[in-house]
Amino acid sequence: PALLSSEPEPIQTLIPLSMPDANTRRLNMQRATQEYEAEYSVCKCKPCHNGGSLALLDGKCLCLCLPQFEGLACQDAKADNNKNTKTPVESVPQEGNWSCWAAWSGCSGGKRIRTRSCNTQGLSDATCRGDIVTEDYC
Repeated sequence: PALLSSEPEPIQTLIPLSMPDANTRRLNMQRATQEYEAEYSVCKCKPCHNGGSLALLDGKCLCLCLPQFEGLACQDAKADNNKNTKTPVESVPQEGNWSCWAAWSGCSGGKRIRTRSCNTQGLSDATCRGDIVTEDYC
């Protein structure tokens, strides 16, 4: 058999509804997952420069730089040892990182929303990939 398509599902859906106190257990699992995501999210970090990727290691924000850049935020171009020149920063796309999600709005019409902003501090012409708004049923 071949898997045709797959959609990720929240882990709490693995708790069978036939289990005693299933709804309470599902809510507890959902809350624990949200708290974990909030604590270990790179949304608290400042953006990396020059195409660097954010990583969180032991609770500390790190920038993983492209090979031609260095520095805590990948802000410095490495000199080319053969030519003694530096990579022009303009040639590397700048990408911000998302802030943490705001709190959920109140329930209206069976839905609630939350927003986040694109953190481009210190970057010019940077954008973030993904959605600024998400919604959920309530």
